[in-house]
Amino acid sequence: MNVKYQTKEVKVVIKENSLLNIKKYLDIQTKYLVLTDENVYKLYKNHFEGLINTKFYVVKPGEESKTIENVIKIIQFMLENNFHRKDKLICFGGGVIGDLGGFVASIYKRGIEYINIPTTLIAQVDSAFGGKVGVNYLNFKNQIGAFYHPSLIICDPIFLETLDQENYLSGFCEIVKYAALFDKKMFHDIDNGNYELIDLIKKCIEYKIKITLEDEYDQNTRKLLNFGHTIGHAIEAKYHLPHGISIGYGMYLESRNEEIKNVLSKLGLDFSITFDGLSSFIKQDKKIENNKITIVRLIEIGNAYLEEGELSEYFIE
Repeated sequence: MNVKYQTKEVKVVIKENSLLNIKKYLDIQTKYLVLTDENVYKLYKNHFEGLINTKFYVVKPGEESKTIENVIKIIQFMLENNFHRKDKLICFGGGVIGDLGGFVASIYKRGIEYINIPTTLIAQVDSAFGGKVGVNYLNFKNQIGAFYHPSLIICDPIFLETLDQENYLSGFCEIVKYAALFDKKMFHDIDNGNYELIDLIKKCIEYKIKITLEDEYDQNTRKLLNFGHTIGHAIEAKYHLPHGISIGYGMYLESRNEEIKNVLSKLGLDFSITFDGLSSFIKQDKKIENNKITIVRLIEIGNAYLEEGELSEYFIE
């Protein structure tokens, strides 16, 4: 399918074994930089054999690679290897790679095209879509960034077969977020174990596309997708837990909804853990303006609304 945003039309492919036919989606005459991490590179680098004008840039896996220092290093590599404005960048990895590479693409030569091939569950259901790209700074999440869409997104569920349990759980927490916000039936299907993963992935993508088409630049309804993210980002920054798992805890701590807690517990979140010392991180949240913040309120599962108030009303340590 093709998704028409204000600034770009994005082609979306959701298909098993699409990587085996990656050349079908690429132009053999175009020069590509494939940005990936060490884990993905070891598993899948051979799929790009035969693409003559392709170079790899490999970073360490994890949030620690999402830095402005890596942005500069990648740009330096691209300059040294004569990448021009008509050349393309391929983000081949999870959410960190998509955020990092998308940001590089947004600023290199004032913007080049990029392709996103998400390899983790959380990237396939959430971060690969919607155009948010950026890096962390001074231990605070996503302080430097832009809205910049890829020209092509390829989601292949085959990648999920190599995910470890932590990354799988991280992605499932984001799936629960979409269900809690928009889809009571989906939520209860997850609770009862009555689902096919590919169907959940497609539903999440549909919800993400729908709401980002309505509100591309995060001014109104897109803020619903920030459910769990104020406390979640603080947990992630201080305790260095994976993004989705941090959001899972954040959803419960922001809503105190027992149904969410029960579902996440079944999936593997440990709610005996306590989190302290989050206030300094919460105060750096990008959503705060004039000491006010917009938070997500759940009326019930599948029905949410936005509410604005003083930061101190909602988050007191």
